[in-house]
Order: sequence, then structure tokens, then C-alpha cells
Amino acid sequence: MNVPQSTVSNLPFDPIILKAKVEGFVNIYKLNQQLIQQAKSVTEKTSELENAYLELSKTTADLRVSEELANVISETSIDSMIVMDDKGFILKVNPAVEKMFDYDETSIIGKNITLLFSGEESHGYIRSILANIHNVNSVFGNENLKEVIYRRPIEKKH
Repeated sequence: MNVPQSTVSNLPFDPIILKAKVEGFVNIYKLNQQLIQQAKSVTEKTSELENAYLELSKTTADLRVSEELANVISETSIDSMIVMDDKGFILKVNPAVEKMFDYDETSIIGKNITLLFSGEESHGYIRSILANIHNVNSVFGNENLKEVIYRRPIEKKH
């Protein structure tokens, strides 16, 4: 629409300035709506993180209790318990191992389990056990647990 110049000067406002102000207010409204959406998203993510933190805290507390219980069992058991890596290097032993093999813990940590057994037959058996551990994908109900229990045959005295 073309408004004659004489009419534009008689209007109480300039249409070009009015148009620019309206566009500015529309842009402010759109930005405000984006901020509202972002704030809502941040609130949702914050809630998710808080829930994850609470769950992680509970799991951590449960794990600490479980670890302490395992330590008590290990430290008080009369059975020898050896924790080793997948190559057979000793990571932890309980006091019964020290008594059974007459080694103190500090002298066998980091050493291969074959140190505790003499003879090539024993070493071959240990290598066989380690190979079998590598081949175990899971133990029913304990997907991440790999445990081998071995008891030395008791020699009968005549």
C-alpha cells in the first residue's frame, strides 16, 4: 500500500519504525520460547543426573559393604584363598595361604602362582587351569565371576 507522503507526515507514528519494533518483539518472543524449552530440558536432565547419582551412591555403598564382608570372610577363613589376574600373577592372598605355603603376603604379591607349587606336573596343571579360565565365558548367575577351587589330594599315610 502506498501512502502519500503528505499523509505519512500526518500519522502519529512512522510505519517503518513500527514494523521494525513489531519484528523485534516477535524475535524477543521466539527467543523467550527457546529459553523456556532449554530451561525445561535442563531441569529434566538435572533430575536424571540426580537420580543417576543417587543410584550410583547406593551401588557404591552396597559395594563397600560387600567388599568389607568379602574381606572379613577372606581374612578369617581357614581355606587358602588366592586372587590372581588372568596370567596367574598373585594380586591378593589371605592369611591361610601364608600359613599353608610359609610365605608372607608381601613376598608373593605380584609373583606367578607357580611359585607356590613345585614340579612340572603341578605347573602344567596350573597352566591348564589358567587356560580353562580364559575359555570360560560365564558362570551361570555370575557372568563376571571366574572362580576355580582346587584342593590338593590328601596323601594317605600307611
